[in-house]
Amino acid sequence: MQNFKSNKHAKGFNLLELMLVLAAIVVLGAFVFNQYNKYRIGEQASNDAQALATAATGIKALYTSGNYTTLSPTVAANAKFFPDNMTDGSTIINPYQGTVVVGPVLTTAGVSDAVPTITAGSGSPSATNTNRYFGISYPNVPSAVCIKLAGAASGAFDKIGIGGQVVKNTVPGATTRRLLDETRVTTQCGQDTTVTMVFIAS
Repeated sequence: MQNFKSNKHAKGFNLLELMLVLAAIVVLGAFVFNQYNKYRIGEQASNDAQALATAATGIKALYTSGNYTTLSPTVAANAKFFPDNMTDGSTIINPYQGTVVVGPVLTTAGVSDAVPTITAGSGSPSATNTNRYFGISYPNVPSAVCIKLAGAASGAFDKIGIGGQVVKNTVPGATTRRLLDETRVTTQCGQDTTVTMVFIAS
């Protein structure tokens, strides 16, 4: 009789114990997924920031005069300022399938507290041109990546715009000098599922 009782209690998990184990697995899985997602977002923002900073360095090295009148996506693609996996002929496409635009920015637009529209440059530079800044328009950036990318790329650019609002402007002579405004960053990045970011340097 004693052996029968021992075997009865030793036969395995009951339903309640099994449910508790499954609940623990679900909670642990959700935690691991959340941490992985955060890591993936951070890694993507870091990769984007590196690509943008490398492009900015290449642009400055090519345009030693500081006159960016002729800068365009074609020039940037041919000069390989961006990684090969982001270029398709003369078109630059970011990881979010957004067409990246690179071009000159007028000095007046650089110092103003507004986000200029970036268009491809053309023509020939001359002593009278005032395109002393360049910009990179980076569209379709997911909201979560946007928040991290703004901080990660901040060191390489004087001015950053998100969704039409300036979140940083340290351009010399800026009408409203603004260090990276984290409150504006989170607000602008969160206005939609994806946003366009604009990066400006001289």
